[in-house]
Amino acid sequence: MTYKDNSYCFITQNSRCPFLSEKGLCEIITKADDSLLCDVCAMHPRFFIYTQNFELAGLGLSCEKTVEMLLADKKPLFFVTDYSKETASLSTLLHALGYGVSSKELVFSAQIKTSYYKRLLQRYAKTNPINQEWIENIAFLQTKITVSESCVQTYLDAHSYDYSKFFQYIAYRVLDKVEPYGIAAVLQYARESVDFIILKSAFMQTFPDNVRLWSEQIEYDTENVDILLSGYTSYIPTVNI
Repeated sequence: MTYKDNSYCFITQNSRCPFLSEKGLCEIITKADDSLLCDVCAMHPRFFIYTQNFELAGLGLSCEKTVEMLLADKKPLFFVTDYSKETASLSTLLHALGYGVSSKELVFSAQIKTSYYKRLLQRYAKTNPINQEWIENIAFLQTKITVSESCVQTYLDAHSYDYSKFFQYIAYRVLDKVEPYGIAAVLQYARESVDFIILKSAFMQTFPDNVRLWSEQIEYDTENVDILLSGYTSYIPTVNI
């Protein structure tokens, strides 16, 4: 049992819940009821983070419905505030937090370079794998490095999703990491996350599926988030504008 952020949860050495069946189903729910769930599972897929005097909340991207709603809503990403009928963009929120980020820096533009993808996959290979399939997927993508540029460009030409919305939402979820890593690292983490999802989508599965799979692997293992963020503090990130 572990205690973190005023809540308790059970995990094994490989960070897998011992109550999760081989089919990925919670045995507590299937054999008892959800009143016995730990704090983490009871709140899933909701998340709450705290930075300065702000409490930020949302729904995790591992939730299929969350991804569907982001794709279905054609308007720019806005967040509901405590004030009635008032919303805020990520740009507004960052300004309120005192971070000097221009609106152009919040627009996603894919980095389509072989050398970049090679470095990107090296980073992701260092994360703690959620399962054997994740390891195999990374290894497979590494074999496709030489054709990655053309395949990604072909994919982007055929799929016009609002990638900036996912870039901003991913950054929003880790705003509590700005203090230890810096805002540039947080934005680079979010940018490379979307680039990774696009790269994977160019070769396997769909973009919505890969958003959820990425979230399960990275966002729901805080150690993986830190592994990636710690690698962004040693260089100035590249942004296509």
